[in-house]
Amino acid sequence: MINKKQIYKKAYSLLSKRDYSVAVMRKKLFDFADTDSSDDFCEIIIEGIIEDLKEKNWLSDERVVSTYLNSKGNLYGEKRIWFELKKIGIDHQVIEKILQTFEFCDHEKAKYFW
Repeated sequence: MINKKQIYKKAYSLLSKRDYSVAVMRKKLFDFADTDSSDDFCEIIIEGIIEDLKEKNWLSDERVVSTYLNSKGNLYGEKRIWFELKKIGIDHQVIEKILQTFEFCDHEKAKYFW
């Protein structure tokens, strides 16, 4: 059976490569532990690890959204971005909050610069 230390190590390893949404990290840790959310003991451990990572700001849905917008925000429209972020498990309130601060590329501006 896998232990808490091994799950932490896996989470750190994943986060050392890139940011993950909470939902994707949860799925990856459950896959690593080779169990599902019906295993109460493992669920408690994984949820505790996720909360700890969030408190330390190592796991942040807001950062995932901001990073995504910085890399894809001017390539895709708002609907596509919503779809892609929902697909990786980002809560709609988090998406809404970050999107309000983002200025999408306006077609008229794009025509002007082209």
